[in-house]
Amino acid sequence: MKTNDIIMKDIENKLSGDLEKDILFVNSQAKTYQNNKEVLRDCKRLLSRLLSEYENNIKSFRPTQCLEADIMKTLDEVKLNLSKKDYSKALGITEDLITDIEYFGTVEENEFNEFLIFDETFEEILYWFLFKPQKKICQTIIPYTNVYLTYGSILIILGKYKEARMEIEKALRWNPVNFEINRAYNDTYRFENNWDKFYQLTLDIFKIAFTPKNLAICFSNLGTFFLEKEKYPAAIACYFLSLKYDDKEYTFIQSQLFYISTITNKVVEKPSWEEMKKLSKEYGFPLYPNEDVLGLAYYNGIKALQENKENPAKYFLSIYFNLTQDEEVKEILENLD
Repeated sequence: MKTNDIIMKDIENKLSGDLEKDILFVNSQAKTYQNNKEVLRDCKRLLSRLLSEYENNIKSFRPTQCLEADIMKTLDEVKLNLSKKDYSKALGITEDLITDIEYFGTVEENEFNEFLIFDETFEEILYWFLFKPQKKICQTIIPYTNVYLTYGSILIILGKYKEARMEIEKALRWNPVNFEINRAYNDTYRFENNWDKFYQLTLDIFKIAFTPKNLAICFSNLGTFFLEKEKYPAAIACYFLSLKYDDKEYTFIQSQLFYISTITNKVVEKPSWEEMKKLSKEYGFPLYPNEDVLGLAYYNGIKALQENKENPAKYFLSIYFNLTQDEEVKEILENLD
């Protein structure tokens, strides 16, 4: 009988150097030896190395693209079941999907490359600024973030907050600057009534909020924190700041303000700007978008403009304008159209 070392040596000796063929071959060998824990483990490690080589060297790989398409199709099925409130079925489909993904392993960081998933350019800009990576950043096309965020979100619905947090942490490993992933992670603490942790994470999330909608959510979360702490003037200020950046949550915020009015037996009025500044100083919450976010958007926008790169200039300056309504930048954007 062959030893495990000999089995793995035979598998490695049969590698052709063609990544497409080799990955499919190792996949088949992993299935063949799925009852042999040691060989299965070593096949996963070998597959991870081959995938890493692919991510580093090949931009178009049919099996991986097919895998991505299959995953997204499965996630669409999960969303359909969530819309029907069939949480048990959605959970089962997602767990089966994760079992399949983790069976073959994921792309792993190596000596030269770090593998991440960014939904858009500014996320990558933020990652470089906040984490200052020392390795080459490679974008993997397999949507690990979507899978683990979906799984975590279902667990939140089911009230399994600790388990949800563990899964969402896996999504954060692939994209630590994505707003929705961080928001979902923070929600686990809100539902556990861990308000101090919720507050601190909300302040941290300001550092990656670069749309008015995301900024409004941050202020609304601060309002909820202060409401729970019975700091009603601060809660009112934060709720009105939320409406300043996005009024789509008007109904929710009005209900919160009505609740405060009922509790305090006072008519709730919008604080003056001077009152807001005083409350901001007293309770330590921001009044504006994060300065680094604004600086990065403006710098990259003007730099692209100077280099005659119209689309990047519009992209970055639009982020800045949407957060500030700056008239000078508005004029630049109008001239670019």
